[in-house]
Amino acid sequence: MKIKKTRKIVLADKILKAVNDNLKNHKFVQVDGYDVFHPYLETYCNGREQGYCIASSSGGTNWACSFSEHRSSDSIVVYVGEFFDMAGNVPSTSATSEYFSPVKDTYIADAGKYIANQIIKAEERAVKWVNDYKAKKAVKA
Repeated sequence: MKIKKTRKIVLADKILKAVNDNLKNHKFVQVDGYDVFHPYLETYCNGREQGYCIASSSGGTNWACSFSEHRSSDSIVVYVGEFFDMAGNVPSTSATSEYFSPVKDTYIADAGKYIANQIIKAEERAVKWVNDYKAKKAVKA
C-alpha cells in the first residue's frame, strides 16, 4: 500500500517547486559574512486550504507567505504579510491576498514567480533593517 498526498498538497508541492526554480540563481544577501534573511518552510492549514507557509523572523522582520488551493475554487491563493492570524478563516489585516486562476495554463509558474518576488522583497527589507540598525549603533558609539 502507498499513502498518497491529497490533491491540495500535490498542488502546493508544484507551487513550491516553481518558487525554488525562480530562486535557484538568487544568492541571499550577507552582511558581515552572515545571511540576513532566513526563510523556512512550514505546513499551512486553514480549513479547506492546505499548503505551505514560507516564513522568516530574521533581520527585524516577521514575514510570512502562505499558499494553497483556494478553499472554494481551483484557484491558487497566496497570503503575504507580517506573521498573520488566520483565525476565522480570513487573514488578519496585515496580510494581502493574491489569486492565480487555472484558466491560465501558467498559473502555477505565475504563483511561483510572485512568491519568489515576495521573498526577495522581504529579504530587501531585512537587509535594510540590519544596515539601519548598524548605522544607529555606530552613531551611538
